[in-house]
Amino acid sequence: MMMRTHRVIVRFVFFIGAIPWVVGAAAQPAQTGIEGTVSVSPTSPGAQQPGVSSAARLANAALQLSDRKGHVVAQGASDEQGRFTLQVPAGDYQILASPPTSPFPRCKASSVRVDADRLTRVDIVCNSGIQ
Repeated sequence: MMMRTHRVIVRFVFFIGAIPWVVGAAAQPAQTGIEGTVSVSPTSPGAQQPGVSSAARLANAALQLSDRKGHVVAQGASDEQGRFTLQVPAGDYQILASPPTSPFPRCKASSVRVDADRLTRVDIVCNSGIQ
């Protein structure tokens, strides 16, 4: 009888100890928005070798996110590794990256649909103008 009581107590303590882990994981709010990178390609002239990346990350690129009506809803910049995150509500957007100092590289606007409670991945590749 004593051994059975001990097992019940051990199971109860284990269960109670696990509650903060489960509750803590569920209590953290999910992020909604966009995450990704900004790159420039090609980085050298001439034919590109198959399987070899000719892209380089673009640091400090300005980012602008607009809604369907063209209103700017978020702005930001890529970090030193070309990464960015913009937190916005779920919806349909246009994202545009601009180089930090000159007209090159040229980046085209991209359409993106953001779903609730997740970060949507967008990797922007800008044209360096190198032939």
